[in-house]
Amino acid sequence: MNRERAVQLIGTIVTSLVLLLIPLITKIDYPIWYYIGLMILIGIAIYREVTYKRYEKKFYQKWHEARKRGFAFNMIWQSIRATLVLLAIIAIFQLFSYGSTWSEWLTLFTPTTLIAIVIVVVTVGIIAGIYSWTENEKRYNDMKQD
Repeated sequence: MNRERAVQLIGTIVTSLVLLLIPLITKIDYPIWYYIGLMILIGIAIYREVTYKRYEKKFYQKWHEARKRGFAFNMIWQSIRATLVLLAIIAIFQLFSYGSTWSEWLTLFTPTTLIAIVIVVVTVGIIAGIYSWTENEKRYNDMKQD
């Protein structure tokens, strides 16, 4: 196991432990759904760790095709994905922390605040898209050399 792979595994374990301990630190609304969702995520993480080689091979094939579309297309696509994931994380956090749905949460903000939130989320999404491209390229080139 290489160093990068070990760091990923440790990160997955630490993240899982932190997520398991959050209800002990703070009040969680809908705790049963929190734990069901968390167990599903941990199960997916374990499955991915067990089938790591298959995912690496699949990544290599997909990225080989995706990189033909160019930087701009992939960066925009990854930015949209990252923005949607970030919005989903915010909505889930609001639901479990405060018991409010995204529509209730959005009504609490002024239009100026909502615009600022959208700008921040989209900016983070764009940064994530650029980072994703560079990391995927690095990973692809490392696999290509092996």
